[in-house]
Amino acid sequence: EAQKKLLSQGITAIADMGTSMEDWQSYRRAGDGGWLSVRIFGYAGGIDNMVAIAGPRPTPWLYDDRLRMVGVKLYNQFKYTDSAVFPVAEDCCWTSPESR
Repeated sequence: EAQKKLLSQGITAIADMGTSMEDWQSYRRAGDGGWLSVRIFGYAGGIDNMVAIAGPRPTPWLYDDRLRMVGVKLYNQFKYTDSAVFPVAEDCCWTSPESR
């Protein structure tokens, strides 16, 4: 239902900023079942989730370019700010925007 509503509004892609292993498994079940309709860019919720889901680099596109883990969301415990780590190049490495 949620995907149908998004698509009816012209929203074809979403970013999940804080994907857990449980979230990723839900997306994979939707892809395996053939009912993943929107494109999901996942940003793992912390280093542990990133390593468990994607390892040292972004995942390849899955399910006809509908699902991909592309980065990690890092939370700052001391300030009301956060940041995300983005891949610089497909097969290179992951880095923060500040280091570019």
